[in-house]
Amino acid sequence: MLNRSINPSSINLGINLAYKLGVLKQNPSLKNIIYLYKKLKASGVTDRNLDILLRSQLSPVFRVAARNPIKLLFNFPDKNEGDIYLGNDPFKKAVPVMFKDLRGHVLIVASTTSGKTVLMFVMIRSLLDYKKSSAKGFFFHMYDYVKNDFLNLIPMFARFNEPVYVIDRTNLFFNPLNPQGRSISSTIEQFTELLAFCFSAKEPTRFAVRKVLLPLYQKGIPPTLGELRDGIQNDKELNEGIKINLISKLSGLFATLPQIKDCRDGYSYEGLAHKNIIWSLPGMGIEIQNFIVFGYRQGLFSTRVERRYYRTEPDLINFDDEAWRLFSASEHNSLSRFTATQRALGIAQILGSQTPDLDAAVVGNTNIRIGGRLTTLGNINTWGGALALNNEQKSLLLYLRPGEFIIKINSETGHMYPFVFKSPLVQIQHHIDDAEIKRRTEALVAELKPDMPVSQPVINLEGPRRNNDISKDALSLLKNAYKNPTLILTRHYRDLGLNNRRGTEALKELNRKNLIRLWDIETGAPGRRPKIIEILNEGYEIINEKPLKNNGRGGFYAVEIEFPLGESKTIDLIAVRDNEKIAAEIEISGDHCEANILKILPLKYNKIIVVYNDRAIRDRYEKKYSTLGVTFTPVYFYYNTLYNKELH
Repeated sequence: MLNRSINPSSINLGINLAYKLGVLKQNPSLKNIIYLYKKLKASGVTDRNLDILLRSQLSPVFRVAARNPIKLLFNFPDKNEGDIYLGNDPFKKAVPVMFKDLRGHVLIVASTTSGKTVLMFVMIRSLLDYKKSSAKGFFFHMYDYVKNDFLNLIPMFARFNEPVYVIDRTNLFFNPLNPQGRSISSTIEQFTELLAFCFSAKEPTRFAVRKVLLPLYQKGIPPTLGELRDGIQNDKELNEGIKINLISKLSGLFATLPQIKDCRDGYSYEGLAHKNIIWSLPGMGIEIQNFIVFGYRQGLFSTRVERRYYRTEPDLINFDDEAWRLFSASEHNSLSRFTATQRALGIAQILGSQTPDLDAAVVGNTNIRIGGRLTTLGNINTWGGALALNNEQKSLLLYLRPGEFIIKINSETGHMYPFVFKSPLVQIQHHIDDAEIKRRTEALVAELKPDMPVSQPVINLEGPRRNNDISKDALSLLKNAYKNPTLILTRHYRDLGLNNRRGTEALKELNRKNLIRLWDIETGAPGRRPKIIEILNEGYEIINEKPLKNNGRGGFYAVEIEFPLGESKTIDLIAVRDNEKIAAEIEISGDHCEANILKILPLKYNKIIVVYNDRAIRDRYEKKYSTLGVTFTPVYFYYNTLYNKELH
């Protein structure tokens, strides 16, 4: 052995491996020998016996290296810093990521049975710990499409005293036609995109939907999906093939979710965003699942964009284990485009996928990329490139065991090289009781009241509004609408002494701040559509009053405008109080006055009021119908001429 030649390069390689593999921490004597060897080498002294001893001591290091190729192929961080725990690296050091880095989203690509879902469970558990210790306000949305995996986390949330709710087919009240702060044009365009994405609607179909929706929005309230279907069915100008296809798709949607047909308001986007939600969607079919998830996320993202909502850290974290459904490479849609701006909107995406074949806008705007075992060469090359792996590291993607992942963090705080970690197993409870799920679905409906009219949510970071937040004219108009809810708009201007310019500016201010809603009254006369002001809940807060339109008891009337009678017929306004029922029709031209009276008479209202502008209407019909309980009342309104002439 003494005559055996010693290769200095093998000794140097062994020393480097000893440092890289962490062997010196477990073998202090080897550490001392290496120290002595380096000292002598630095002074130019060679001790053959020391070289032989060191070579023999380094033999186990090479055996360890042969058994742990991962430790050799990757450059691991010396120190891991972060808030959210993911697992441990091969050196048993914790691998965390910074909470603020979640703004850049997380994408996990791995084949089935590789541990993606379990890794998401680990992240949720760590986020719950972080939320409790940091007292930060953020919420979880978890999407189940096939197996209801996330329902198993209900006991975990209970241990942290975090309320969690369930949305399933029994309580899915959703209306993508409700603007909730968006402009009507944006709402219509986004809905047609929703149809294109979920039901493959082409441009002629989208044009037909726009044509039907525009008149429905002119009534001043969000149309329902059922009204859209009826409008399509009754439109004689539409192509029959388009009508059949649209009606078939919408009817299939209503068959799966009957309550969605006549849902006018639905859940508030922001109301859901500020609760922990498990979306339990199995058994609905891919098209309907995509319709619900795409529609909700699209609505939330766009309303936050229009309101200039901004957060430096996430306040909503989406966990979606089936990213291919919404972000396929073949479908570039608004959700993909929103991914680039979601970080400013306070929305973090934790996405899982079995394939890297995703929209480039999603992959390119994801800062934390994680890869598990992949089984095809194409997926290995594609996702290996996204992880910045060399060829040797890419080949390892084929042999990773369940729970082992390669991570690349593209942020200022993250390690600049990809490295390997292993996530722990999370103990979860299976077979959540149906009664427990029902309790959480009913609790969500009770809190958000999606089947009741809701005020449009407004993000207000400056605390509650006060009277001095709006102009004097706007406040006067708001108070007058409270005192006289049945006056038309121009009569309010007259009572307050506002000219057309001041009145219009006050009205625009109230509309812009979502304090009121205007109702157009159909008169049958071209260009003549008087308006009535409805005060929204936030408007009542401004004037420190309670809504007049409660349930029609206690002396107040419950009022409904454009009350439907069926067969496309409506009553301009009805008011109900206790056992008293009043119907009102506004007649400007008088062309349909008699027909409107005749449609109401069989309904046995206590009082029928005809509000007229032209005295000839009263002279023609009052004698004929006054004995039947019909009252004729004049109305004052402004006629917009150069001199703003007031007509009686």
